[in-house]
Amino acid sequence: MASFSTHFTVGAAVSAMAATALVSIGKIDTEAALLLTFAGTLGGILPDIDSDHSRPLQIVFVALYALCAYILIDQLRGLSILELWVVLAGSYFLFRYALLPAFRAWTIHRGIFHSVLAGIFFCFLTCALLFQFYQLNPGLSWLGGGFVFLGFIAHLLLDEFYSVDFNGKRLKRSFGTALKLVNTRNWGNTFIFLVGTGLAFQMTPASHEFTQLIFNKATYVALFENFFPAYLTQFAVAGH
Repeated sequence: MASFSTHFTVGAAVSAMAATALVSIGKIDTEAALLLTFAGTLGGILPDIDSDHSRPLQIVFVALYALCAYILIDQLRGLSILELWVVLAGSYFLFRYALLPAFRAWTIHRGIFHSVLAGIFFCFLTCALLFQFYQLNPGLSWLGGGFVFLGFIAHLLLDEFYSVDFNGKRLKRSFGTALKLVNTRNWGNTFIFLVGTGLAFQMTPASHEFTQLIFNKATYVALFENFFPAYLTQFAVAGH
């Protein structure tokens, strides 16, 4: 399997390239591009959160706690500073000594988190969070979820690529464990993710802006027209 640094770099590169392409055709601004690049980079490390003591798990743990703290502070504004500190400290110990150990006990590496279903779940969840909590517009919220999915799938494909021994011209034993639709070895976890995916989807906004961008022929025509420098395009046309 690929290392953390490889997954991080590839996720960031793929996301940055996709975001840059959208900026070049005027679909998003540079501020949105930074957000989408971050989302794709996060998606690129998410599949490895089921690996105990891994850096992706630590990063996601901190991010979830930060989100929890943000919600608590927003909802409990009437409390004193000392009371807020007590609440935040209590939530941290809950995350650190209850939820995190329970998560580690529930998951196994390359289980349900190395599946397309998990990628769809995180796509919907990100979209819902960006819309519901950060109040982004529906189109950008869906793009954020889409970039998480893009980075997620890039991670799975990269792991499968590393499962091929090109020198020995053989497939390693890990081949086929990184990229799968669902986890057929644990249907309980698969069912939980199916339910979670359905619930997350219910919290997402209308997707017509996103689908019009993704499934519109004009989007890909604009990408093609802006892919090469103008002088090369003119030279090619002149040559004909």
